[in-house]
Amino acid sequence: MPIKISKAVKDLNIGMQKARDFLKKNEIEVDDNINARISDEAYNLLIQKFKPAMQQKKAAEQIIHDRKEEKAAQAAEKKRREAEESKTVEVAIQKPKVLGKIELDAKGNPVAPKTAAPARSFSRFYALFSVSYCVSRCSIMLICPAVSRLSTSAARFFSCK
Repeated sequence: MPIKISKAVKDLNIGMQKARDFLKKNEIEVDDNINARISDEAYNLLIQKFKPAMQQKKAAEQIIHDRKEEKAAQAAEKKRREAEESKTVEVAIQKPKVLGKIELDAKGNPVAPKTAAPARSFSRFYALFSVSYCVSRCSIMLICPAVSRLSTSAARFFSCK
């Protein structure tokens, strides 16, 4: 039964021109068309001559197939390990740290904390002479001449507001 030369070339892993040249040496006429058919005798001659090339092709295909299976197995193993690791990983949840409390009114708005008025530090001159708040700076200087030596900021403390 005649076979296409393109199929024979593909099975034997050789080039079209190489097959034609070999068949011409053996006095077998072949058309230049890739769909040309060759006889069983011509096909057997090609197999006998180029059998090592055919075996190399089969060995290469087997190696490629093995590598693909190996990569698929490695990918499956990696996926399985990642699935196991994701199950065993425990997530440590940190609770928020409370810095302080905010008081809210009935509407939910923050209320400013009520602080006591800061105690005013009194100068030793004020304590000694019992000078009242509303006394002007001039009269304090008359009562206590040492006030004149105070700094400007201390003198403002004794002035009326």
